[in-house]
Amino acid sequence: MKKLLIIIALGMSLLNAELVWQNDLNKATVIAKKNKQNIFVLVESNHCRWCKLLKKTTLNDPKIQTKLNKFILVKTMREDSAKYSLPPIIGVPTMFIMTPDRKIIEQGVGYLETEDLSDVIDKFNKKAKSRK
Repeated sequence: MKKLLIIIALGMSLLNAELVWQNDLNKATVIAKKNKQNIFVLVESNHCRWCKLLKKTTLNDPKIQTKLNKFILVKTMREDSAKYSLPPIIGVPTMFIMTPDRKIIEQGVGYLETEDLSDVIDKFNKKAKSRK
């Protein structure tokens, strides 16, 4: 019985694998172009309570993780955003969804709950399909 519980627990942890984040948008762009994937960028700040809440709740949701795993994911600090030629960051967290050539298609500022972020991703996917 103990072995069965361990196997079930391991299986559940594999299904809910953590997101893999890049910390360099330039390197992520190369990967995105090579893999023909879009990019999801999270701009945060060390002392941002909303950033911490977003990571603890929304980004930990299996539904969101499934959707985000289709992107090349990038986390960057607010103070580093200028070196990547991102638009001015008026608040954190800020999220961008962009094409592999860094054309921004969707942008959101502030904490988003699971359903809200899911809607933003779905809206992007709909736009991306209509461009093909």
